[in-house]
Amino acid sequence: MRSEFSINLRIQLLFMVLATGLLPTCLVCGQENNASSGAALSSIMNVRRAPAAKSMGLFQSSFLEAIAANRRSMQLALVIDSTESMSGELDSIRKNLPNLLTDIHQIMDGALETAIISYADIGAAETPAKILSRDFVSQLDSMKEIVQQIKPNSGKPYFPEAVDLGVYIAINNLAWSADENVEKWILLIGDAPPYDAGFDDPATSAKRWYGTDLLVDLANQRGVKVHCLLCNSRDEEKNAYVKLLGKTQDFMSRLSDGTGGLLLDLSYEHVREKLAENINRPRGEYIRIGHISNYDIDSARGKTEEPGSESNKLVRIGVLPFLPIDSMSFVYSRPEVQIAAEIRKSLDALPDIRTASTQQLERGIARLISEGTPVDELPQALSLLLRLDYVLHGDLTSSRATSSSVMRVFGRNSKSHIFMTTAEGQPSALSAALLGNIRNNPNSNADLRPLRQSLQPLEFDQEGRLKALGMFAGLSEIDRLKLMSAYEALEQGLGYSQVDPLSRSLMDSAEKELVEFLAVNREHAFAHVMLASCLYNQARILEANGQLDAAKTKFQNARDTISHAYSMRTKLIDPIARLEIEGDYQLLVKQDYLAAMDAYQKITAFSVESPIKPALRAHWMLAGIQCGDWQVSKSENADQIVDPDQARTHLIKILAYWPESPEAAMIKQNMLWDEIQNKSRSPYIPRVADTLVSN
Repeated sequence: MRSEFSINLRIQLLFMVLATGLLPTCLVCGQENNASSGAALSSIMNVRRAPAAKSMGLFQSSFLEAIAANRRSMQLALVIDSTESMSGELDSIRKNLPNLLTDIHQIMDGALETAIISYADIGAAETPAKILSRDFVSQLDSMKEIVQQIKPNSGKPYFPEAVDLGVYIAINNLAWSADENVEKWILLIGDAPPYDAGFDDPATSAKRWYGTDLLVDLANQRGVKVHCLLCNSRDEEKNAYVKLLGKTQDFMSRLSDGTGGLLLDLSYEHVREKLAENINRPRGEYIRIGHISNYDIDSARGKTEEPGSESNKLVRIGVLPFLPIDSMSFVYSRPEVQIAAEIRKSLDALPDIRTASTQQLERGIARLISEGTPVDELPQALSLLLRLDYVLHGDLTSSRATSSSVMRVFGRNSKSHIFMTTAEGQPSALSAALLGNIRNNPNSNADLRPLRQSLQPLEFDQEGRLKALGMFAGLSEIDRLKLMSAYEALEQGLGYSQVDPLSRSLMDSAEKELVEFLAVNREHAFAHVMLASCLYNQARILEANGQLDAAKTKFQNARDTISHAYSMRTKLIDPIARLEIEGDYQLLVKQDYLAAMDAYQKITAFSVESPIKPALRAHWMLAGIQCGDWQVSKSENADQIVDPDQARTHLIKILAYWPESPEAAMIKQNMLWDEIQNKSRSPYIPRVADTLVSN
C-alpha cells in the first residue's frame, strides 16, 4: 500500500547548444530531483533554454522542432499525474506550466487552446481522471488559473495509476479539431505506469482501463501526437518507482513512438543535470516582430539567386592557415594562422566579399579528411562543401630578418590551383603583397576575374601596407604578433556558442594577450576597443552559464574600458572604428539610445547596396535597440525608439548579406527557422541584453 506517486568583432547573442552524451541510467529518486519536471517545462519550448542536443531515449529531437511549420494553431491537452508520489513535483509543475504555455503561445502567435486532465487511481476521492478545464480554453490567463487547481490525490491501492484512463479521456472526450492545419498535442506528465494488460482486482476495483495499442490507434485517428515527460517520485515510493520504471518507460515510449511524439525521461541523472544548468539561463522577454521568410531575404538582397551563383556579385572566400593541409592547425598564436587572419580581415573590409569563419574551415577540413578525401583534392572539396568561390592557401617560411610565402588560389571548378603568387619581406607586409599580386596581375585567367574585381577597392598606405590593418601599423614585430594573437583568439571565440567551453577559453586567452600588450602600449586605441569587446563577451558567457553576479561585474569592467577607448577614439585610423566605439559608448555607458542609433546608422550607410562587414554588427545593435533591448523599453523615450518593424528590417539585412554569420544563426534559432519551408515558425525575438544592464 502507498501514498502513491566590437570593432569588426561581432558581439553575438546566446546560442543554446548542449553536448548531451548517452550515459548509463542512474536513478536518484529523492527530493533533490523535485525541480526537474519544472526545469523541463520551463525550458523545452523556450528558445533560450531548450536543449539542442539529441540522443537516443533522451532528447531524440527538439520539442521546438516538433511543431510543423505549416500549422496555423495548436490544441494542447496536459494529462497530469496528481497522486501523492508526485506531490513534490506538483509544486514545480504548477509554477512552471505557465512558462510552457507562454512559450507555446508565442510560437503559435497566440493561436493556442489548452485543456488539463488530472488523473490518479481508484482511491481518488472523486474520480480516477477528470477534465479540470471542461474543454479547450483559448484564454492564456484563464488556463494559468486552472493550472493552480492541480492538487495531490490518492493513488491507492497500488503504484500503477489510471494513466491510461487519463490519456483516453484526453483523446476521446475533448473537442479536437478536424482541421489538418491544427497541431494537436497531448503532453503526459507522470511517474508511474498503468496496470498490466488484463489486470482487474475486484477487491480494490483497481484495473487496466485501456490498452496501449488502442490509445495509439485513437490518437492517430484524430491526428494527435502524444509527448511524454517521465518524472521522478518522492522518497516514500522510491522502491516501487525503481521496480516499475521499465514498465513506465515502455508505456510512454510506445505512446510517443506510435504517435510521432517525444519522450523526455527524467530518470536519467545527466538529463536532470543538463536541465538544471539550463534553468539558470534568463528566459528573456520577447517582442513580436512578425514572421520572416526567404521572400523577405531575397527582396532585401535584390536577388533571387543562390549565394555563389554566376549572377550573384558576392564572392565567398576561405582563407586557410599557411600550413600543410593534411596537418592543419588553427591555433591562434601561430604565425601561419595569423597571416591567414590578416588576409581575412583585409577581405572582410571589402563590400563584395564574404569570408568563411575559422570554425567552418576547421570543421570542413576535419570532415573531409575523415571521409578519406585525397590531400590534393581537399581545397576543391572544401570549396564545394562550404559553397566557396575560392580557397586561399599557402606556406610560410620565417627567419629573424625576413619571411617568405607562396600562396595558391583554388577555385571550385578545378582540382589544381588556378593562380600562384609569392612574396617576401617583413611578416607585416606579406598579406598586402600577396593580395596586391592577385589584384594587379593582368594575365590571370577568367576563373580568377571575379576575385580580382572584388579586390579592386583594396587600399594601401604609403609603405604599401593594407589600410584595413592600420591598427597594427608602427608596432614592433613582437607587439604586432601579440595583438594579432589577441585579435584571432577573439574572432575564434566569437564563432562558438557562449555555452561552449572553447568560447570561454579563447576569450580568456584574448584578454590575457591584450592586458600584456597594453602594459607596454598603453595608448593603443584599438587594443582598448578589442579589450572592451572581449570583456563584454566574457560577461555574456558568464550570464549564459548562470553566473549573473560575475557577469555584471565583468560587464562593468567592459563599460569602463569602453569609456577609456572613447577618450582615445581620435587616434583610431578607421572612421568606421570610431563610429563603432562612439555607438558603444553612447549605448552602454551614457544610455543615450538616439545618439547610439545615429552612430550605428552611419556605419550601415557606408555601402547600402553591398554592405561591408562592420555593418553586420551595426545592423545587429540597431535591431536590439529597436526591439527595446538594453533597457530601452524602460526608458523615457521608448516610444520614439522601439520599432519592431525597423528591427525586423535590420534582422532581414543580416540574413540577406551575412547568411552564415553567428548572428544569422542566432536569428534563425530564436525564430525557429524551418529549412524546408524557408521561413520562421515564430514571429517573436527575445531581448537578451536587459539582464546585464539591469540594476
